[in-house]
Amino acid sequence: MRYWLNPEPDPQSNEKIADINHLYQTAQERAARGEAIVSTDEMTGVQALEPKHPDLPMQPGHVLHREFEYIRHGTLSFIVNFHVADGKIG
Repeated sequence: MRYWLNPEPDPQSNEKIADINHLYQTAQERAARGEAIVSTDEMTGVQALEPKHPDLPMQPGHVLHREFEYIRHGTLSFIVNFHVADGKIG
């Protein structure tokens, strides 16, 4: 059953996925030749949180104690570029 919100299945999706995987697998070789493989991701609605209380430091026999309460500062949207060959964000 296909609902009106579901898009038509792409008959070439497997070939497209294989092309992208091949680019990712050869990213370091391509970087050596001066080519760059960049993955871009948009993150919308990321919460901007600030801890309400400072962390209590570790002490002998006790782990770091972090409070769970936060002060909200709204939401942010990011567009992040990830350089596949070296793992850096740019």
